[in-house]
Amino acid sequence: DLHKETGITEFFLQSFERLISFENQIKASNFDDIENESLLTYKKSGFADEWLATVWGVTTKDVSKKRIELNIKPSVKMVDTCAGEFTASTA
Repeated sequence: DLHKETGITEFFLQSFERLISFENQIKASNFDDIENESLLTYKKSGFADEWLATVWGVTTKDVSKKRIELNIKPSVKMVDTCAGEFTASTA
């Protein structure tokens, strides 16, 4: 219905729906019981340590420490946004 009313693409709306679902899962979870797979999913979805700490009622340092213990490290990936406009040496 929202797509029909606003013209916002279904892909974009589904992405927000997924994030809201994760947010609800996070709010319903307990910091002490969080598992590697769940925390990795939340981090890959863009949830910041600061926000997670606020929701779980712990410090940012606690979340950072747990993330490091679970071997979840920050990373940045380059995305080619030129879409073939220019010659590139790699794909």
